[in-house]
Amino acid sequence: MSTLKVGAVQSTTGNAAITVATNGNLTIPGTTTFSNTPTGVGGMVKLLNASSVSGATYDISSTYINATYDRYKIYYYIKPVTDNTTVRIRFFIGGSIYDSQGYSHETTSTNGTTQTNEASDNIRIAYDGSGNGDGEGNSGWIELQNVNNTLFPTCLTGMSNNYKDSTHSLGYFSGALVRGQNASVVNGLRFYMSSGDIAAGKIQVYGIQD
Repeated sequence: MSTLKVGAVQSTTGNAAITVATNGNLTIPGTTTFSNTPTGVGGMVKLLNASSVSGATYDISSTYINATYDRYKIYYYIKPVTDNTTVRIRFFIGGSIYDSQGYSHETTSTNGTTQTNEASDNIRIAYDGSGNGDGEGNSGWIELQNVNNTLFPTCLTGMSNNYKDSTHSLGYFSGALVRGQNASVVNGLRFYMSSGDIAAGKIQVYGIQD
């Protein structure tokens, strides 16, 4: 095996040098594009950047939620068509939407008011309804875990910032398939409103590397 020892690598024009420190650390000043997903480095890998979300439902399919990762982080903003409606989530199991009463969820507002449901057909991720006016809607993040774990139910936790009217409130939420569904592999998510359509939104999905 041959060894090439250098302190810097430059382009043909002499720009954007990659420097190699004496301890082996690399410094890459330019934009780096990988043809394949790096492995062994941990962190988050962007899988989806949907900048125009609307309609009766929005699905994150098995193209993004699959066996590649067991954990995901999702950032979202959703504005409803109908005023004072709440954002809901359902899981896909085996490629089909699961709409039976096999979910549990809890949503809590910052004033301490809590709503809990142990036998629901959806996961509610906002305590209050969202407004449909200018500057209103629901924005937050979700951590989705155990989608491929057949020993523990798929679950999500997160936080939302909900603009209902002239004021806003932070809300915390959690939800999961009930314990009896622990063997079910989840391969997708569906966002929808409690009533009416999604007027506008944006969703980003990241896979979490082990």
